Amino acid sequence: MAPEFTPGSVDYERQAGSFSRGRALSDDATAAWQGVAERWLAPLEPAHVLDLGSGTGRFSPLLAEWLGCTVTGVEPSAGMRATALRERAHPSVEYLAGDAASIPLADGACDAAWMMHVVHHVPDRPACARELSRVLRPGSLALVIGAYTMARRKISLFRYFTEALRIMDEFPLAEQIIADFEPAGLRHEATEAVSYVTAPDLRAAAERTRLRADTTLQLISDEEFVRGQARLDAAAEAETDPQPVVTEVDLIVFRRD
Repeated sequence: MAPEFTPGSVDYERQAGSFSRGRALSDDATAAWQGVAERWLAPLEPAHVLDLGSGTGRFSPLLAEWLGCTVTGVEPSAGMRATALRERAHPSVEYLAGDAASIPLADGACDAAWMMHVVHHVPDRPACARELSRVLRPGSLALVIGAYTMARRKISLFRYFTEALRIMDEFPLAEQIIADFEPAGLRHEATEAVSYVTAPDLRAAAERTRLRADTTLQLISDEEFVRGQARLDAAAEAETDPQPVVTEVDLIVFRRD
């Protein structure tokens, strides 16, 4: 029986090797997230940004370059940090061991926080909110990004990996995250959708899913994964007019009181 989703149920030490390739950003995705960072964070003129749950450092160097700031990536997985240091070292970025309930930074050290596909992995969201509130200066922003509204059921991945929906349905919804964050002094400012191209066609999408880097694909059974991959491979083979694969995820913005 495949494990069900609970925070901490994904073994990121084992996944570190394939994560970079399986979660590589398309040019369109990079442009979309640069637009988000510049629209929400650039007006703060941040000197120091926290990338909480930085993984293999997909975003830490990009944030440093987009915003002209220093970035601290905080990540509990030693394997993920090692990959970040090897593949995404940057003069304005440091990667530190830590987690959402114990951020190794001083009070008021940060002007903004970035959490990309992280908050559903956090066992104690109120504790995370208190830590974010502690390290953020008043007036700064925390951007929480992931599949946290019911629009997530329309993500193209689940047309083929239908069994993975039961994993996704265990992720918190935006209203739950807001309820956990606001008592810590993180006021909900906005929730919006961000769309971007993840693959140029189904064949390229199938090559990505084959790496099984997505949380939901990690937690379905091997038999379920094989069935879903076969469905996607068949659809890719039958595709006569290739179209970009577009994903929509949620951005929840909080402002530190």
